[in-house]
Amino acid sequence: MTSPMQNLCRILAVLSLGACGGGGGEASGNTDPGEVSTGTYVALSDNNSASADSPLVVLSADTGATNVRRQSATLDRSDGANGSITGSVIAGALNAGRTQVAVRASLGGGVAILTNPDNSTYARVFTSPSGPGVFGEATEASDQPTLKTSITYRGDAIVDVNDGENIYELTGNSRVEADFATNRADVILSGLSGTANDGVNERNSNNVLTINIDDATISGSNGLSNGSVSFSASSGTAVPLAVTGFSGSQSIDHEGQFFGPLADEVGGVLVVDDPDAGAGLAITGVYIGDATDRREP
Repeated sequence: MTSPMQNLCRILAVLSLGACGGGGGEASGNTDPGEVSTGTYVALSDNNSASADSPLVVLSADTGATNVRRQSATLDRSDGANGSITGSVIAGALNAGRTQVAVRASLGGGVAILTNPDNSTYARVFTSPSGPGVFGEATEASDQPTLKTSITYRGDAIVDVNDGENIYELTGNSRVEADFATNRADVILSGLSGTANDGVNERNSNNVLTINIDDATISGSNGLSNGSVSFSASSGTAVPLAVTGFSGSQSIDHEGQFFGPLADEVGGVLVVDDPDAGAGLAITGVYIGDATDRREP
């Protein structure tokens, strides 16, 4: 049976839309014309070695771990032929298309695959030998949207589930409702469909589950954390989950981050480990999205 990291790698390869190609075509977001960014940001696709380096926040779900790792890194555009990422689990040299990182031998080597499923400017999804995650140029603390602003983000979700009977490789939609007045956010990962593999057969299964992360905390560094996590499993799907809820002794970790000017993009990672739910339940989810609506109360 393939590992969760291998499953996510396969999904990411399908979703890839040219992770770090040349300038045009990336989303510019939906910033409020009444708000003016005070930060300095460089699109991740900018491969001009003379451009400023980009400070990064990297969120990753290490294989076998029950927590999300948050690390600081740098996109160094002048290092090597195509630039490199320094620091974090995906440190190494970038390829010409900026779709791969040759991970340093000191970190175990191998290749990290970078994808851009939501056509974002300042964030990317990745899978690496150590596990999947999301990274990007974090919104600067001084560049947080005003306290009267609430923002809806829409994008993509990639979720891997092991319920002790099948490993599910699922993709779907993400929606984040962020309220900067209360510093709270709700995350919904829905329409999660894909394949279920029991080690012998692989079958298609649509709308397997919906995951809710309610009341996550928005920090002063424009990060997201925690929240109340629940899921609803569909009994009508071709291969229903073997469990329909958490055991009560589950371990859950969720970390997210706003990226770009005025928090124009968002991404996050969710890890659930619940060995007492049926034959065991493990969930790894990565989501990314762009601002589609900004509102004032």
